[in-house]
Amino acid sequence: MRGGLSAAAVVGLLGTCAWLWGTESGGRARESIRQELRDQVYGEGEMVPEVRRDERKPGAHRPRLRTVGEDVPEALRVVFVGNSHSSHNAMTVEIAELARAAGQRPLYGALLLRNGARFQDHLQRGRVTEVLAQARWDVLVLQEQQQWASFNASQRAREMIAPARVFDLAAEGAGARTVVMATWARRDGDLHNRPDDSFAAMHARLMVGYRELRDELGATLAPVAVAWKRAHEQRPELPLWADDGMHPAPGGSYLAACVLYQVLYGKPALGIPYAGGLEATDAQFLQSVAASVHAAADAPLEP
Repeated sequence: MRGGLSAAAVVGLLGTCAWLWGTESGGRARESIRQELRDQVYGEGEMVPEVRRDERKPGAHRPRLRTVGEDVPEALRVVFVGNSHSSHNAMTVEIAELARAAGQRPLYGALLLRNGARFQDHLQRGRVTEVLAQARWDVLVLQEQQQWASFNASQRAREMIAPARVFDLAAEGAGARTVVMATWARRDGDLHNRPDDSFAAMHARLMVGYRELRDELGATLAPVAVAWKRAHEQRPELPLWADDGMHPAPGGSYLAACVLYQVLYGKPALGIPYAGGLEATDAQFLQSVAASVHAAADAPLEP
Protein backbone atom coordinates (compact mmCIF):
# COMPACT_ATOMS: atom_id res chain seq x y z
CA MET A 1 0.00 0.00 0.00
CA ARG A 2 1.11 3.53 -0.59
CA GLY A 3 2.52 5.44 2.33
CA GLY A 4 3.78 2.30 4.08
CA LEU A 5 0.52 1.54 5.92
CA SER A 6 -0.14 -2.11 6.60
CA ALA A 7 -3.55 -3.63 5.88
CA ALA A 8 -4.16 -3.89 9.62
CA ALA A 9 -3.36 -0.22 10.10
CA VAL A 10 -5.73 0.78 7.29
CA VAL A 11 -8.52 -1.34 8.74
CA GLY A 12 -7.93 0.17 12.18
CA LEU A 13 -8.02 3.68 10.76
CA LEU A 14 -11.22 2.98 8.85
CA GLY A 15 -12.76 1.42 11.92
CA THR A 16 -12.01 4.60 13.85
CA CYS A 17 -13.59 6.63 11.04
CA ALA A 18 -16.69 4.44 11.18
CA TRP A 19 -16.95 4.98 14.95
CA LEU A 20 -16.50 8.73 14.64
CA TRP A 21 -19.02 9.04 11.84
CA GLY A 22 -21.51 6.44 12.94
CA THR A 23 -21.94 6.76 16.68
CA GLU A 24 -21.83 10.47 17.52
CA SER A 25 -24.30 11.45 20.21
CA GLY A 26 -25.30 14.44 22.32
CA GLY A 27 -26.16 16.72 19.41
CA ARG A 28 -22.59 17.32 18.21
CA ALA A 29 -22.31 19.13 14.91
CA ARG A 30 -21.14 16.97 12.03
CA GLU A 31 -20.70 17.16 8.30
CA SER A 32 -22.41 14.84 5.89
CA ILE A 33 -20.71 14.35 2.53
CA ARG A 34 -23.17 13.90 -0.26
CA GLN A 35 -21.65 12.41 -3.38
CA GLU A 36 -23.29 13.61 -6.58
CA LEU A 37 -22.06 10.83 -8.85
CA ARG A 38 -24.74 10.25 -11.44
CA ASP A 39 -23.08 9.60 -14.82
CA GLN A 40 -19.65 10.09 -13.29
CA VAL A 41 -16.81 7.61 -13.09
CA TYR A 42 -13.71 6.97 -11.04
CA GLY A 43 -10.34 6.94 -12.73
CA GLU A 44 -7.29 5.07 -11.56
CA GLY A 45 -6.45 6.80 -8.30
CA GLU A 46 -8.60 9.87 -8.92
CA MET A 47 -12.15 10.88 -8.13
CA VAL A 48 -13.93 13.19 -10.51
CA PRO A 49 -17.47 13.77 -9.20
CA GLU A 50 -18.52 17.04 -7.64
CA VAL A 51 -18.78 16.90 -3.85
CA ARG A 52 -21.27 18.98 -1.92
CA ARG A 53 -20.90 19.43 1.86
CA ASP A 54 -23.79 20.27 4.16
CA GLU A 55 -23.42 21.34 7.76
CA ARG A 56 -25.71 19.36 10.05
CA LYS A 57 -26.97 21.47 12.92
CA PRO A 58 -26.84 20.12 16.47
CA GLY A 59 -29.89 18.03 17.19
CA ALA A 60 -30.78 17.64 13.49
CA HIS A 61 -32.83 14.56 12.69
CA ARG A 62 -31.16 11.63 10.96
CA PRO A 63 -32.32 10.92 7.40
CA ARG A 64 -35.36 8.68 7.29
CA LEU A 65 -34.33 5.08 6.69
CA ARG A 66 -35.70 3.84 3.38
CA THR A 67 -37.00 0.30 3.59
CA VAL A 68 -38.71 -2.38 1.54
CA GLY A 69 -41.25 -4.81 2.98
CA GLU A 70 -42.78 -4.92 6.42
CA ASP A 71 -40.80 -5.38 9.63
CA VAL A 72 -42.69 -8.39 10.96
CA PRO A 73 -41.23 -11.01 13.35
CA GLU A 74 -40.94 -13.70 10.66
CA ALA A 75 -39.23 -11.44 8.10
CA LEU A 76 -35.77 -12.03 6.67
CA ARG A 77 -34.03 -8.82 7.73
CA VAL A 78 -31.48 -7.56 5.20
CA VAL A 79 -29.34 -4.41 4.98
CA PHE A 80 -28.58 -3.49 1.35
CA VAL A 81 -25.51 -1.28 0.83
CA GLY A 82 -24.79 -0.03 -2.68
CA ASN A 83 -25.71 2.52 -5.30
CA SER A 84 -27.91 3.06 -8.34
CA HIS A 85 -27.09 -0.38 -9.73
CA SER A 86 -29.15 -1.78 -6.87
CA SER A 87 -31.81 0.93 -6.80
CA HIS A 88 -32.57 1.02 -10.55
CA ASN A 89 -35.89 -0.62 -11.41
CA ALA A 90 -36.50 -1.21 -7.69
CA MET A 91 -34.37 -4.34 -7.69
CA THR A 92 -34.84 -4.92 -3.96
CA VAL A 93 -38.62 -4.85 -4.44
CA GLU A 94 -38.14 -7.51 -7.13
CA ILE A 95 -36.41 -9.74 -4.57
CA ALA A 96 -39.28 -9.22 -2.13
CA GLU A 97 -41.83 -10.06 -4.82
CA LEU A 98 -39.96 -13.20 -5.85
CA ALA A 99 -39.92 -14.32 -2.21
CA ARG A 100 -43.63 -13.61 -1.81
CA ALA A 101 -44.54 -15.46 -5.00
CA ALA A 102 -42.38 -18.42 -3.95
CA GLY A 103 -44.01 -18.61 -0.51
CA GLN A 104 -40.80 -17.75 1.35
CA ARG A 105 -40.35 -15.64 4.47
CA PRO A 106 -41.20 -12.01 3.72
CA LEU A 107 -38.26 -9.74 3.05
CA TYR A 108 -37.66 -6.64 5.13
CA GLY A 109 -34.79 -4.56 3.80
CA ALA A 110 -32.99 -1.40 4.91
CA LEU A 111 -31.87 0.42 1.76
CA LEU A 112 -28.58 2.30 2.05
CA LEU A 113 -28.30 3.04 -1.66
CA ARG A 114 -26.72 6.26 -2.95
CA ASN A 115 -26.08 7.05 -6.60
CA GLY A 116 -22.48 6.23 -7.54
CA ALA A 117 -21.35 5.57 -3.98
CA ARG A 118 -18.33 3.43 -3.18
CA PHE A 119 -17.82 1.49 0.05
CA GLN A 120 -15.49 4.31 1.11
CA ASP A 121 -18.27 6.86 0.70
CA HIS A 122 -20.68 4.76 2.76
CA LEU A 123 -18.01 4.39 5.43
CA GLN A 124 -17.48 8.14 5.65
CA ARG A 125 -21.19 8.75 6.11
CA GLY A 126 -21.33 6.23 8.95
CA ARG A 127 -24.90 5.22 8.19
CA VAL A 128 -24.11 1.54 7.57
CA THR A 129 -22.50 0.91 10.95
CA GLU A 130 -25.20 3.00 12.61
CA VAL A 131 -28.07 0.98 11.11
CA LEU A 132 -26.39 -2.34 11.82
CA ALA A 133 -25.89 -1.34 15.46
CA GLN A 134 -29.54 -0.41 15.96
CA ALA A 135 -31.17 -3.84 15.55
CA ARG A 136 -30.74 -7.50 14.80
CA TRP A 137 -30.18 -8.31 11.13
CA ASP A 138 -29.90 -11.56 9.19
CA VAL A 139 -27.89 -10.51 6.14
CA LEU A 140 -25.72 -7.62 4.94
CA VAL A 141 -25.54 -7.29 1.13
CA LEU A 142 -22.57 -5.27 -0.14
CA GLN A 143 -22.61 -3.89 -3.70
CA GLU A 144 -19.52 -1.89 -4.66
CA GLN A 145 -19.23 0.85 -7.27
CA GLN A 146 -19.18 -0.84 -10.69
CA GLN A 147 -15.53 -0.29 -11.63
CA TRP A 148 -13.75 -0.67 -8.32
CA ALA A 149 -13.31 -4.43 -8.19
CA SER A 150 -11.60 -4.26 -11.60
CA PHE A 151 -8.84 -1.89 -10.46
CA ASN A 152 -5.39 -2.94 -9.30
CA ALA A 153 -4.72 -4.92 -6.13
CA SER A 154 -3.43 -2.00 -4.05
CA GLN A 155 -6.46 0.13 -4.85
CA ARG A 156 -8.81 -2.74 -4.07
CA ALA A 157 -7.11 -3.34 -0.73
CA ARG A 158 -7.22 0.32 0.25
CA GLU A 159 -10.56 1.48 -1.12
CA MET A 160 -12.73 -1.65 -1.34
CA ILE A 161 -11.55 -4.43 0.97
CA ALA A 162 -10.62 -2.28 3.99
CA PRO A 163 -14.02 -0.52 4.34
CA ALA A 164 -15.82 -3.80 3.57
CA ARG A 165 -14.03 -5.36 6.56
CA VAL A 166 -15.47 -2.65 8.79
CA PHE A 167 -18.98 -3.39 7.50
CA ASP A 168 -18.43 -7.13 7.88
CA LEU A 169 -17.39 -6.72 11.53
CA ALA A 170 -20.43 -4.54 12.18
CA ALA A 171 -22.63 -7.18 10.53
CA GLU A 172 -21.16 -9.87 12.74
CA GLY A 173 -22.03 -7.78 15.78
CA ALA A 174 -25.62 -7.54 14.52
CA GLY A 175 -25.87 -11.31 14.03
CA ALA A 176 -25.80 -11.00 10.23
CA ARG A 177 -23.86 -12.84 7.56
CA THR A 178 -22.24 -10.88 4.73
CA VAL A 179 -23.07 -11.35 1.05
CA VAL A 180 -20.91 -9.73 -1.64
CA MET A 181 -22.80 -8.91 -4.82
CA ALA A 182 -20.61 -9.27 -7.89
CA THR A 183 -21.85 -6.41 -10.07
CA TRP A 184 -21.81 -6.90 -13.85
CA ALA A 185 -19.30 -5.31 -16.23
CA ARG A 186 -20.14 -2.42 -18.49
CA ARG A 187 -21.45 -3.28 -21.95
CA ASP A 188 -18.30 -1.92 -23.65
CA GLY A 189 -15.90 -2.25 -20.72
CA ASP A 190 -14.29 0.55 -18.73
CA LEU A 191 -13.42 2.83 -21.64
CA HIS A 192 -12.75 5.76 -19.29
CA ASN A 193 -9.65 4.04 -17.94
CA ARG A 194 -8.89 1.54 -20.74
CA PRO A 195 -9.68 2.80 -24.25
CA ASP A 196 -9.23 -0.71 -25.68
CA ASP A 197 -11.38 -2.41 -23.05
CA SER A 198 -14.30 -4.77 -23.65
CA PHE A 199 -17.12 -6.35 -21.68
CA ALA A 200 -15.31 -9.70 -21.49
CA ALA A 201 -12.02 -8.15 -20.34
CA MET A 202 -13.68 -6.02 -17.67
CA HIS A 203 -15.73 -9.00 -16.49
CA ALA A 204 -12.59 -11.08 -16.02
CA ARG A 205 -10.94 -8.32 -13.95
CA LEU A 206 -14.05 -7.82 -11.85
CA MET A 207 -14.26 -11.50 -10.97
CA VAL A 208 -10.67 -11.44 -9.69
CA GLY A 209 -11.60 -8.55 -7.39
CA TYR A 210 -14.87 -10.06 -6.17
CA ARG A 211 -13.35 -13.47 -5.46
CA GLU A 212 -10.62 -11.72 -3.50
CA LEU A 213 -13.19 -9.72 -1.50
CA ARG A 214 -15.26 -12.84 -0.82
CA ASP A 215 -12.22 -14.72 0.43
CA GLU A 216 -10.94 -11.82 2.55
CA LEU A 217 -14.28 -11.52 4.34
CA GLY A 218 -15.20 -15.19 4.40
CA ALA A 219 -18.44 -14.00 2.81
CA THR A 220 -20.94 -15.52 0.38
CA LEU A 221 -20.69 -14.40 -3.23
CA ALA A 222 -23.85 -13.48 -5.14
CA PRO A 223 -22.52 -14.07 -8.68
CA VAL A 224 -24.73 -11.63 -10.55
CA ALA A 225 -21.87 -10.83 -12.96
CA VAL A 226 -21.50 -14.50 -13.94
CA ALA A 227 -25.23 -14.91 -14.56
CA TRP A 228 -25.21 -11.64 -16.53
CA LYS A 229 -22.40 -12.89 -18.79
CA ARG A 230 -24.14 -16.21 -19.40
CA ALA A 231 -27.46 -14.54 -20.22
CA HIS A 232 -25.75 -12.08 -22.58
CA GLU A 233 -23.90 -14.86 -24.39
CA GLN A 234 -26.98 -17.05 -24.76
CA ARG A 235 -29.43 -14.30 -25.75
CA PRO A 236 -27.52 -11.17 -26.80
CA GLU A 237 -30.73 -9.61 -28.12
CA LEU A 238 -32.31 -9.54 -24.64
CA PRO A 239 -31.66 -6.10 -23.09
CA LEU A 240 -29.76 -6.35 -19.82
CA TRP A 241 -28.16 -2.90 -19.83
CA ALA A 242 -29.95 0.43 -19.96
CA ASP A 243 -29.08 2.78 -22.82
CA ASP A 244 -26.00 4.09 -20.96
CA GLY A 245 -24.36 0.65 -21.06
CA MET A 246 -23.77 0.74 -17.30
CA HIS A 247 -27.05 0.61 -15.40
CA PRO A 248 -29.45 -2.31 -15.64
CA ALA A 249 -32.45 -2.51 -17.91
CA PRO A 250 -35.51 -4.13 -16.30
CA GLY A 251 -34.29 -7.54 -17.47
CA GLY A 252 -30.90 -6.98 -15.87
CA SER A 253 -32.46 -5.95 -12.58
CA TYR A 254 -34.74 -8.99 -12.65
CA LEU A 255 -31.75 -11.26 -13.26
CA ALA A 256 -29.84 -9.66 -10.38
CA ALA A 257 -32.90 -10.06 -8.15
CA CYS A 258 -33.13 -13.76 -9.03
CA VAL A 259 -29.48 -14.34 -8.12
CA LEU A 260 -29.80 -12.45 -4.84
CA TYR A 261 -33.06 -14.23 -4.01
CA GLN A 262 -31.21 -17.53 -4.35
CA VAL A 263 -28.38 -16.46 -2.05
CA LEU A 264 -30.74 -14.99 0.54
CA TYR A 265 -33.20 -17.87 0.62
CA GLY A 266 -31.06 -20.80 -0.45
CA LYS A 267 -33.48 -21.89 -3.18
CA PRO A 268 -33.12 -21.76 -6.98
CA ALA A 269 -35.27 -19.14 -8.67
CA LEU A 270 -37.03 -21.62 -10.94
CA GLY A 271 -40.73 -21.72 -11.64
CA ILE A 272 -41.56 -18.66 -9.54
CA PRO A 273 -44.78 -17.11 -10.88
CA TYR A 274 -43.50 -13.55 -10.80
CA ALA A 275 -42.13 -12.06 -14.00
CA GLY A 276 -41.47 -8.48 -12.89
CA GLY A 277 -43.30 -7.03 -15.88
CA LEU A 278 -41.22 -9.02 -18.37
CA GLU A 279 -42.54 -11.42 -20.96
CA ALA A 280 -43.07 -14.79 -19.29
CA THR A 281 -40.59 -16.53 -21.60
CA ASP A 282 -37.91 -13.93 -20.85
CA ALA A 283 -38.46 -14.21 -17.10
CA GLN A 284 -38.27 -18.01 -17.28
CA PHE A 285 -35.02 -17.77 -19.25
CA LEU A 286 -33.48 -15.38 -16.71
CA GLN A 287 -34.63 -17.62 -13.84
CA SER A 288 -32.90 -20.59 -15.50
CA VAL A 289 -29.67 -18.63 -15.96
CA ALA A 290 -29.75 -17.55 -12.32
CA ALA A 291 -30.32 -21.17 -11.28
CA SER A 292 -27.26 -22.21 -13.31
CA VAL A 293 -24.99 -20.21 -10.98
CA HIS A 294 -26.81 -21.06 -7.74
CA ALA A 295 -24.85 -24.19 -6.84
CA ALA A 296 -21.55 -22.46 -7.55
CA ALA A 297 -22.14 -19.35 -5.43
CA ASP A 298 -19.39 -20.29 -2.96
CA ALA A 299 -17.19 -22.22 -5.38
CA PRO A 300 -14.40 -21.00 -7.67
CA LEU A 301 -16.56 -19.74 -10.53
CA GLU A 302 -15.57 -19.93 -14.15
CA PRO A 303 -15.46 -16.51 -15.83
